[in-house]
Amino acid sequence: MSKSYLSVHKLLHKLGHPAQGLYKPHKASGSEQIILYTEVTSYCNNKCVFCAIDKVKRKGFIKDEVREKVREFILSQPDIKFLVYFHLVGEPLLYNALDDYIRSLLLPNTELWVCTNGVLLTDDRVRKLRQAGLKNVWFSMFYTNNSDYKKYVRSDNFDSANKNLFNLLSNNKMFDKIRIVTFSENADAIKKAIENKNNVILQTSREKEEWDGESKRNFICISIDGEVCFDWRDYNLDNSIGNICQLDSDTVIREYNKLICASSK
Repeated sequence: MSKSYLSVHKLLHKLGHPAQGLYKPHKASGSEQIILYTEVTSYCNNKCVFCAIDKVKRKGFIKDEVREKVREFILSQPDIKFLVYFHLVGEPLLYNALDDYIRSLLLPNTELWVCTNGVLLTDDRVRKLRQAGLKNVWFSMFYTNNSDYKKYVRSDNFDSANKNLFNLLSNNKMFDKIRIVTFSENADAIKKAIENKNNVILQTSREKEEWDGESKRNFICISIDGEVCFDWRDYNLDNSIGNICQLDSDTVIREYNKLICASSK
């Protein structure tokens, strides 16, 4: 393995996963807040050197029964606000039924986010996502120049992603929140484009978060096959507590809370 691969691989988490550092579970107005990842595909149209996707054993798209159980799980906990990310590994926009899944999770206790590399986020796709009810977009524009993009993302998708990012920004009023993350130090063009756009946040640097480091945050992560774990870096869900299709909702919450209590000591 090359030194350049290792150095970038260890930085993966300078940006981290989408929810890292964005929200912290807390009690607010009598309600608990939990970040929930519901993975919709294990496939991606990029091959980032810092991603663990090549090590992921599962292949395909979310099973229908898993979708239904995720919805049932959220509905069973009306006092908890769920910040739902359609992501774990993979590119969510490759999933053809994403719009329907979004509609099914438009619930009183959810805030929904699509996390994307932007390659497929065309103008038409933006409008269809908004029509489905999506209000929040996380755009991972890892590099803002073609050279670095090719080197580390290992695809020729820079032009498409970049074009789609600026199109999204031109339609920012369609969404409640847009968050952009990049490894690149020079993001001047993006900074200029988001001036006076109060619902857009650009983040160019974050705390280092390594795959093999000690977890400082806990989430409910549900794979396309329904396996449940509490750390997004457990990419093969080796520490799964079971399958959402067999687990009862209270068991999932109880195990989650046990982990939260243990990590707070």
